[in-house]
Amino acid sequence: MLKRYGARRMVMGHTTNRDGKVKVRFNGKALLIDTGLSTGYGRNLAALELRDGKVNALYREGPVTLGSVEPSAAPARPTGTKPRKK
Repeated sequence: MLKRYGARRMVMGHTTNRDGKVKVRFNGKALLIDTGLSTGYGRNLAALELRDGKVNALYREGPVTLGSVEPSAAPARPTGTKPRKK
């Protein structure tokens, strides 16, 4: 998917991380941020902060640095695709 859309990373939700923590996968290319905000999943309040190539999970208890999320380089845009309009 990253190559298809010329993206460096994806931020995904909807599938709850049962421990209520933000996850980083695939060398920072996938960020899983569904921490279970609703009461049925524990009301785990969290936010994701991307700043200067670093990712932090922000929790009530305080921030947790999850590491670098700057993949080495953006993949080349596949032939025949156009950038998405904003």
